[in-house]
Parts: sequence; C-alpha cells; structure tokens
Amino acid sequence: MEAAEQLLREQGYVAISARQVADKAGLKPQLLYYYFRTMDELVLAVSGRSLKIASNALRRHCQRANR
Repeated sequence: MEAAEQLLREQGYVAISARQVADKAGLKPQLLYYYFRTMDELVLAVSGRSLKIASNALRRHCQRANR
C-alpha cells in the first residue's frame, strides 16, 4: 500500500502499473493481483487508507481543541 501511495503521488494514477507497484514493494505482480483484482481496487484501497488516516488526525485535533 505504501509503495502504491508513493507512486501515485509521484506519477499519478494513469502513469503507474501493477508491475511498478510490485517492484517498488519487492513483490511479484501476481501477488499484487491476488489481493487486488484490478489497479482500480488497489487505488481505492490506498485512497480509503489515506482518508482514514486523515480522518483520525482531524478527530484527534478536534478533540484537543475542545478541551
């Protein structure tokens, strides 16, 4: 997930491939496709992970501000 996120930031959605993500993560592309049937599924998982991290950070910030 981290490898895909970094490549997405650097190159954008259209420019990356499963092979690039797998190479950066030290995996075989087949293993990537075992967990994510398509690149769209991988991108959605990365996006969801990023949103969850941002949401948790915002929640902590708001909790501190309300104290």
